[in-house]
Amino acid sequence: MASNAPKSKLSLPKPESAKLEAFSLFERETSIKTDFAAAPVFCLVGANGLGKSTFLSALSYGITGAVAEPGRPFRGVSEYYKSAKAYAPKYFRGRIADPDRDAAQISITMRVGSRRYELTRPIFEGNSLRALSITDAEGGAVVVETDGLDDDELQAIYVRELTNDVGLDTFAQLVFLQLFILSFDERRELLFWTPKLLQQALYITFDLDPTRAREADRLSKRVEGLESLARNAQWQATKLRGNIELLEATGEEVLEESGDASEQEKLEELRDEAALSCGAAERALADAHLELAERSSMLQALRADYEVIWTERLQGNGHPGSHPLVAATLESHHCAVCGTEGEAVVEQITSSLEAKHCPLCQTEFSSNSKAEPAKVLDRLAELDEEIAETQRSIADLAPRIDELEQELGSSREELRNATAALADIEQRNQLAISTASDPGSSLKAVVDRFRVQIADFHKERDEKRRERDRVRRELQPLQESLVLSYRTAEQEFVPSFNELATEFLGLELDIAIEQHKDTVGLALRVEGTERRDVDTLSESQRFFVDIALRMALIQQMSSSEGPGCLLVDTPEGSLDIAYESRAGEMFGLFVERGHQLIMAANINTSQLLQRLAKRCGSKGLVLERMTEWTNLSSVQIAEEQSFERAWQEIRASLNPSGRKVKAKKGKAKKR
Repeated sequence: MASNAPKSKLSLPKPESAKLEAFSLFERETSIKTDFAAAPVFCLVGANGLGKSTFLSALSYGITGAVAEPGRPFRGVSEYYKSAKAYAPKYFRGRIADPDRDAAQISITMRVGSRRYELTRPIFEGNSLRALSITDAEGGAVVVETDGLDDDELQAIYVRELTNDVGLDTFAQLVFLQLFILSFDERRELLFWTPKLLQQALYITFDLDPTRAREADRLSKRVEGLESLARNAQWQATKLRGNIELLEATGEEVLEESGDASEQEKLEELRDEAALSCGAAERALADAHLELAERSSMLQALRADYEVIWTERLQGNGHPGSHPLVAATLESHHCAVCGTEGEAVVEQITSSLEAKHCPLCQTEFSSNSKAEPAKVLDRLAELDEEIAETQRSIADLAPRIDELEQELGSSREELRNATAALADIEQRNQLAISTASDPGSSLKAVVDRFRVQIADFHKERDEKRRERDRVRRELQPLQESLVLSYRTAEQEFVPSFNELATEFLGLELDIAIEQHKDTVGLALRVEGTERRDVDTLSESQRFFVDIALRMALIQQMSSSEGPGCLLVDTPEGSLDIAYESRAGEMFGLFVERGHQLIMAANINTSQLLQRLAKRCGSKGLVLERMTEWTNLSSVQIAEEQSFERAWQEIRASLNPSGRKVKAKKGKAKKR
């Protein structure tokens, strides 16, 4: 067994600033810079639907190039990283307008141990970097040379250096760390009650070597796969045994079902995923075509308006000043009839018009004649600008439609392939067992053939089980090492978790490590009663106990040089009044332990923010009002006074001495 030497702590990324550029979601301020270094707590405050969750996801994306996909099951670190990279462009597609796709990017400055990273990542090319600088912690001496490298080379250096500086074995582990431990986002993924997630989190936090976490992840997946194959073989044998019983009981003909059920399950899963992708792409493409049709109709209407006004202008419209000859002369100071130039020409025409005489024949005209030339020209200019803008917006849609059509084509091809493969399996699995013309189709021959196949399936089942048990034996020392490492650290870890969780719950808690056949997990006890099932706690209790677990894991794994930063999309909507202030106290305790908190919260009269503000003070908490970035909906504008009242209460808690607190304030604009 490996030596149980103290585990090297990780140097976790600590964001110091971020700049989002060309983020169309934020309508009032598409280029946003935030400073996280000014205080240990940065809180983005806003109403529902303004983009708070998007901001936190963009931060994680800047660090990892990945976005967690809601509903995507966790089957392993490497597999999840691949899916999160592929999902990122889809996540941002509806949040960033087509004209901004190329310009959209996020720049992050962060400290990792003794180094400072400055990077710029394009939003729709997540597996590359536009800029990268790695210097010492003070931002002075360059420690890694990146000049003259292309975007892909910068990404490769970033992946290598950051993985090494954090202290992990693979960048996929870092992505797992960021998405599942250093973040509590709108997905509301619960570590405590998701065994695969929790086990990987425990390996990264407590095990002796990050390479062992990767090996444990690989072996756990292998055990699960072999167990599935063994079950499939047993299922096949059971089906054949049922056929034999049916034949012996009735003598009727049946269909033999053979083949690889595991392969069939995988193909069914691929088919279902491809069908979902097809549906999503079809809806997105339909929306894009609808948008194109609406913009095309708008362009047609604008051109029709332009043509009507232009025609009226050419026809004079009853007013001499709107005649094209007169209008052209006034604009150019050059007589359109005789060619005379100068101010005298304009003065003569203007004088005639003011006297209500035609400038050419001096006939008096009615004072009720139609529009002044300046108004007509201004309207034509406005229409011309609107037409040009609509044409640009139509042109900007073309790349998105092309991308969606390619995506739909790929999804349809995957769906066709999976469907065809499933049809082939079903065709192969349906064999006629008994026909009158087949001399080998007697009942006894069919039963004998079934029994041979049952024996083969039992043999396959036993082989898979033996292989599974062998892999389990490989996994067991890693599990035992993890348990031993946890035992060594639990005198520090358990009180840390208990203090945080008790700060919220106000009840006596305890956790203990458990080693099962294939997984290692934690058992939670509240007031001496085990809470193994997710429904044994209320929603708010589940959320904030799970946040407390993340906080304790961060404290346990992080070095003094690299304290952790937790991103929290605060689920305050699940809280009742009794727990609001306690949640604020729990957040404050985490920060007092030396860690960083970047959070998003609603503007309301909740005690969570007020209590956190009182505990941290003006030097410990920076509030960023999100109405500076984007516009309120009509419903939110109707309640703007309530938002303002709640905002002032939070600020008063932050600055009880009455000193003026800097806070940008802008008038909300309806969107």
